[in-house]
Amino acid sequence: MLLSGTAAAQAAPSMSVQVVLSGFVDNDASGDVTLGDRLDFTTTATNTGNVPLTNVHIVDSFDATGHVCTVVPPFTGNTCQLTSSHVVDDADVTAGIVTDSATVTSSELPPQSANSGSTVSNPPALTVASGNNQVVAVGTPSAPLVVLLTNNDLPVANAVITWSASAGTLAHPTSTTDASGHASNTLTLQHPGTATVSATSASPAAGPATFVINGGLADSPGLTPAEAGVANALDHACPALAHRTSLTPAEQDLLAQCQAIAAAAGSGNPGHLPDVLDQLLPHDALLQTASSVIVTTAQFDNVKSRLAALRSGTNGDHFGGLAMSTPHGSLPIGSLGEALLGIDDKDGKKEVGGAFERWGFFASGSFGRGDSDVRAATPGYSFQTHGLTAGVDYRYNDHLVFGMSAGYSNYSSEVDFGGGMRTHGWSLSAYSTLFKQDSWYMDAVLSYGRTQYDIDRRVAFAIHTAGVDEVVNQLAKSSSDGRTFAGALTFGRDFAKGGLSWGPYMRAQFSRTDFDRYRETLLGGPGSGLGLSVASRSASSLQSVVGGKVNYAVSTRWGVVMPHAELEWLHEFRDNPDQINATFLADPTGTPFALVGDKIDADFFKFGTGMSFVFPHGKSGFFYIERTLGLSGVKQTNLSLGFRAEF
Repeated sequence: MLLSGTAAAQAAPSMSVQVVLSGFVDNDASGDVTLGDRLDFTTTATNTGNVPLTNVHIVDSFDATGHVCTVVPPFTGNTCQLTSSHVVDDADVTAGIVTDSATVTSSELPPQSANSGSTVSNPPALTVASGNNQVVAVGTPSAPLVVLLTNNDLPVANAVITWSASAGTLAHPTSTTDASGHASNTLTLQHPGTATVSATSASPAAGPATFVINGGLADSPGLTPAEAGVANALDHACPALAHRTSLTPAEQDLLAQCQAIAAAAGSGNPGHLPDVLDQLLPHDALLQTASSVIVTTAQFDNVKSRLAALRSGTNGDHFGGLAMSTPHGSLPIGSLGEALLGIDDKDGKKEVGGAFERWGFFASGSFGRGDSDVRAATPGYSFQTHGLTAGVDYRYNDHLVFGMSAGYSNYSSEVDFGGGMRTHGWSLSAYSTLFKQDSWYMDAVLSYGRTQYDIDRRVAFAIHTAGVDEVVNQLAKSSSDGRTFAGALTFGRDFAKGGLSWGPYMRAQFSRTDFDRYRETLLGGPGSGLGLSVASRSASSLQSVVGGKVNYAVSTRWGVVMPHAELEWLHEFRDNPDQINATFLADPTGTPFALVGDKIDADFFKFGTGMSFVFPHGKSGFFYIERTLGLSGVKQTNLSLGFRAEF
């Protein structure tokens, strides 16, 4: 080997790689690496050889793009650097360490790696241990709201926890953690809605831990399902209205009533809460159903009276088979038609004579009174009803008659504690009877009617809380329409012996009434926001009737008297209670609630008695009194009067 005075150095590329934690931002000022802190890492590649290094490229765990140094001179100490940052996240806390790994590549050397890590501490933490998302009654303390304070996953004892609430009253403003790091408190809400409770720790700094408490009147003890439904509507309406910036007068009043009711419920004496909530229910709407049945039955009875008259004795007498009708029997009184029209016996009319004689006219009136005791859903009330039915019919032959009638009905009721209902309406009926004299018969009736219901609902209550008396005395008025379709089919058999006649019968009758939706109006002042919107609904009845009747005709020197008696057993097949669905008009959430009516009696009876009179010169009349028996809490008596004529 030849040397030229100095030895030629052999080319030897080499490189060192180092990763260091070069920066730390302590975002929570804990002094430790904790969740949310920022760590800065620097990777340095140093040329430790005697030849240049080209295309030096550094990447690390937190910077996949990296940094490229094109040429690193061969002189010792020349470097290429990459700086990257990372914010400590949940995964790092779980792992307990943050590690940055870096890899350096160059054209002259194989890849070289290095890494550096930093331990992650679990910072002080205040967490909810139990009691979140409770539903509590207004005025009742919640179950304990429990928090847990830890530092580096270890419980912290004797630390002061500070509490705050968006609504309601906390049992304590502060509490102290026990040896297990737990502290607790309770909240009592004063009005329905949602409240939040926050807990924080100052030393060590931690929190807040947040609880959500749902307080509602609906959870108050001693409420019926209907009262709980009203309370639930208030629970939704109250917080919704409280968060509105602009309220109508009705909305302002509903919010005021809601808060007053809630304050009273939370005053430690909530015993009157059920009574107040009960006042807000649409009890009076149940009177609609009761009145529709009474009015429909009255019209049926008037038509039934006419059909009984048409089946009366037609034994060839020269009066053309005219008869006086009672509600459940008949008496020949053709002379009444003669008296009204000035027709004399000498005209010699025959049974079912000319076309004019085939037509007949009748009119019947009915009057009823009754009262109903207070029941679970229906208020106590008294009522009276008046009805008038008039019609015309055509006697096709001695065995078949059909006709049409129009009826007008008026019904009014007065509720014991105020308010009531008035109805008036009309009906049209088609009827027919197919019969064999003093033998079997079949009657059919179809009816359609419309009725207007005017309801006055009294809302009256007083709320007494500390220093505040809220008195509400309102009359909520409403008006709506209803449509009734009804039908009846009767099979019977008549027997006669001398002046005595009797017979059994069976009847099936159906009715369906559709009630329109209605909205209440109230005057201003306290309670003006308690008006209701009552949804449309339907009520139907399907009844079977088994009855028997007896008549006896007595002739006197001044005329004919016919006493009459009848007993019916009625069975209701559709005995499901009525249901009224309503919402508060001023409730922005439109939360519905329901009032289910009292159970309908499946079986009850009707007993009636009356008398018909026929006097000389075609004068006649009748009266009939009927009593309903076996209806729970209901006493009802009807009086019917009527006359008829043929022409």
